[in-house]
Amino acid sequence: MNRQLELFLTILLLLLALVLRVADLAELPPGFNTDELAFNRMTELMRDGDVAVHYDAGDGVGRAGMYALGNMLVTQLTGDGLLGYRLFSLWGGMVSLALLYLLARRLFGPYVALIALGLMSVNLRAIMLSRSATSEVFVPLYLILTLLVLAMTVNLSDKIRFRAPATLPFSMLAVLFGAAGYL
Repeated sequence: MNRQLELFLTILLLLLALVLRVADLAELPPGFNTDELAFNRMTELMRDGDVAVHYDAGDGVGRAGMYALGNMLVTQLTGDGLLGYRLFSLWGGMVSLALLYLLARRLFGPYVALIALGLMSVNLRAIMLSRSATSEVFVPLYLILTLLVLAMTVNLSDKIRFRAPATLPFSMLAVLFGAAGYL
């Protein structure tokens, strides 16, 4: 497959994924569920200056504040409401698709990468996850990013030659492993 056709198909699949995730974003699913309301409350607390690592959302479950921080920054720019609170998750879902394509292409080649991107683009569970205002959308993103950085640390070519290990991928991997508890 030539590179131009691969690029065209990748952009087409990402646009399809964006259309499926954006279509009627403020209306479907209707309203917020209890988890979304807890994260929205954390976002509002953070906006009011109550910054913490973990929050008690009132339901007896402690939640990490990393998602609320990102959501607070996005809602400062876009406003709150059904659409504003869901944009951060939409962005996370789209970035996870792009990283999935990069990871699959690095490990298995362009054909498998396009198949993985196509399946994840139209997967109902991935679409609904990108439409929810919860931190669970960042679990696949975080996992794919960690696997991509891990794949960058090893030699994946057919030629076996000495290569000095690069410090940046290992440092990024350490940061990702350390930050995993705050997701």
